[in-house]
Amino acid sequence: MMEQGAKDPALVGAFLKTLNRVLIESTGFAKPLVAAQNGHTVAGGFILAACMDYRLMRADRGFIRLPEVQINIPFWPGMTALFQAILTPQTLRTMFLTGERFSSQQALEMGAVDELCDAEKLLPRAIELAEMLGRSESATYATVKRGMRAHVLRVMREEDPAEIDAFVGRINLARTH
Repeated sequence: MMEQGAKDPALVGAFLKTLNRVLIESTGFAKPLVAAQNGHTVAGGFILAACMDYRLMRADRGFIRLPEVQINIPFWPGMTALFQAILTPQTLRTMFLTGERFSSQQALEMGAVDELCDAEKLLPRAIELAEMLGRSESATYATVKRGMRAHVLRVMREEDPAEIDAFVGRINLARTH
């Protein structure tokens, strides 16, 4: 992204603003969302998975990783708030500051995923869970979910746009010097 940003910061800015909208919509989506992580879930893929109500992962392969600190891309305030809502402070610190990869078993133990499944059972289990969650009355589910995520959604909407602009500004500044 940094290389592309040096060529066309405006394009990177447009992409990041679109990504922010996707994260907001996913985090506040009124219906159940279940991630079926069938392999490596890294950077933006793991951030998107964190927006889901539940995260299921293949037991026998794949890892999670947030390498942003290693690739010079800061987390936006909304991303930080999102992970603060699903991870312990110790796990958040380790994932954000080291960029290390964690196996599916480690991800489960850390609370980054909710369940591990054999490969052939992953998608059926995710569908089963989504159907079970979907039996709740839609308006009630949406209200409960938005209440649980109100802080995260507020930060994503109110603070992330300025952080995106500042990041793109740094790319522009680096490009001109």
